[in-house]
Amino acid sequence: MKKTLYISDLDGTLLNKEAKITTLTKDILNDFIAKGLQFTIATARSLSPVKKMLAGINVNIPIILMNGVLIYDLTESKYVKINRIPLKIVANIIEDVKNYNLSGFMYELMNNEVKIYHEFASQRNITSYIINRAKKYNSIMPSSGLREKVSENIVYFTLIDTKENLQGLYDKLLLEDVSIEFYKNVY
Repeated sequence: MKKTLYISDLDGTLLNKEAKITTLTKDILNDFIAKGLQFTIATARSLSPVKKMLAGINVNIPIILMNGVLIYDLTESKYVKINRIPLKIVANIIEDVKNYNLSGFMYELMNNEVKIYHEFASQRNITSYIINRAKKYNSIMPSSGLREKVSENIVYFTLIDTKENLQGLYDKLLLEDVSIEFYKNVY
């Protein structure tokens, strides 16, 4: 087989409706990889859930995480590319989360580890959501509060709300030359 690079998304592509990769899919991918296929994924997800999802697949090149913000080498167990958000923009986003009364997560990468912070405009049902996500993906329990966490190591934000409520911040961030995406949780 000639060298072929295959990059797959996870959600709505490689994952089934239960957000899992089937044994059959793993077997097929591993067969192609053994024959020379260069296989990786590109996803908006972070490392912890992705590692769990990819368990049993012989991914042979670095994976693309958080919409391209991080590139991680599974065989070396390290980030090989990190795109940090400039400090001034981090401070502006944190202030805007408060001003727009938004909820979400902020991700900081230090010493090859991601620390997650959260801020929620409404605390209703959010504690159980956070605990369940942390258990499901064996991830670090997020720390509360974004405001005092301005750092040059911030790499990503996930803000959760309706498109209408997020639109104002989206438009503002486009003027700051920030890469930003809307996407719907398909689960």
